[in-house]
Amino acid sequence: MADLRGEQLKDSYQNVVTRGTGNKLENGNGVEFADLDDKASLSAINNDEDFYEEGFWTPEYTTSAGDFASITEGSGTEGTYVKQGNVITAFCFYRIASLDKTGISSTASVFIKGLPFTSSSNFSKRGSGAISVASRFLGDAPISINAELADTKLRLFKRPSATLESDTLEVSDLDTVSNANAVQFALIYSI
Repeated sequence: MADLRGEQLKDSYQNVVTRGTGNKLENGNGVEFADLDDKASLSAINNDEDFYEEGFWTPEYTTSAGDFASITEGSGTEGTYVKQGNVITAFCFYRIASLDKTGISSTASVFIKGLPFTSSSNFSKRGSGAISVASRFLGDAPISINAELADTKLRLFKRPSATLESDTLEVSDLDTVSNANAVQFALIYSI
């Protein structure tokens, strides 16, 4: 492998990057690379077992009024995640095979529970994401998600019309038929 310390490279935006101690992009902005001669720092990074992890998580609809009487996940449901330090990227495809809304208020807010790690209690680090697929909802379909503060739940948001602000998805928006309420998304959040 070539020794690139001290060599200037150009990134895709044509910014000059220099590798080595105290390296900065031109004008003092951008990324500063680690000292490649600092074996202790590199060893600590390479041996940090908590720095990188991949795994699975189990998504499930729930509400602000409690869990549904019964719910069965539909085919193809899968939640995966990548953890890098304190940043989690959670991926999900979820739909139901059956849902019993008995005893839950139709205006209760809808959540997805089961995130693999408790989200940060810092409002700006809790995380959010767009829903790329939303199909077979009885009412309005969700368009975005936010991780709840210091929790393992996601709040789902809808936009009832182009002129209204987004609002929380409600139980009345969920259908009870097989393969309904399908969502696919990626969420980035901090722990």
